[in-house]
Amino acid sequence: MKTMNLKSKAITVLLCTMLVFSFSIFASAETNGDIAGINKSGETYGTYFSEGGVPDLIAAVATNGKSGYIKQVDLDGKIPDNPKDALELQKNQKSRVIPVYKEDGTTVIGGFVISKAEEKGETLVTNATKSAQSNEKTFSVGSRTYYNFARIALDTSNGSATSTVKLGIKSGTSVPAGYLGVMAFVTKYTGKEVVAATEMKYNSSDHCSSYITSASYKTKSGTYYAWGRTHVWNGEKYVLQTTLNSPNQNF
Repeated sequence: MKTMNLKSKAITVLLCTMLVFSFSIFASAETNGDIAGINKSGETYGTYFSEGGVPDLIAAVATNGKSGYIKQVDLDGKIPDNPKDALELQKNQKSRVIPVYKEDGTTVIGGFVISKAEEKGETLVTNATKSAQSNEKTFSVGSRTYYNFARIALDTSNGSATSTVKLGIKSGTSVPAGYLGVMAFVTKYTGKEVVAATEMKYNSSDHCSSYITSASYKTKSGTYYAWGRTHVWNGEKYVLQTTLNSPNQNF
């Protein structure tokens, strides 16, 4: 009986280990980021998560080429209260520069540009030397089902890596102005540092079924991928969904 109990315990431990191992694989597949540490102010710092969380300080490259961290609150800027507020905010939207810090969250080492989002309506630009698109992510908000995806495009002729993010309605009626918001990011494969980002851009016309915006990074070398964040108005607040990462592309 003792031998059987020992065997039973061993099997239980093995099964638990397998479950933990399986969960670890799943979790690593669902995230593209990592928490590197916590500074003296209690702020987490690391790379951006596609699912499950965002560090207070996100790895990014400043315009002077230095690697550091940007604050999540700076990246977000003002989050609109409703579609009318969203449209009002973006009327005079301009590019802005936010600080890049060391991991302490206080020492500024450079600046990072949040560019004015480029409105593309429903047109997906496809001319590029190399490109790759993420799988579609589907989700429901109210009575509608939505999808989003991110696409990285490298252009050797003008030296740029461009992230194009699309948000659309898979099933359900079109939406009024200000209901769909899209934000695009270009990220380096090595270090998973953000190198370019746009403001959140909202659809400015009614009867909208999809919306696209892009962020570009001037470069002729390296490996990059695209991802994005999307907002959908549910009648009371904006629901945030990230895209899946696009496959990597290199010059």
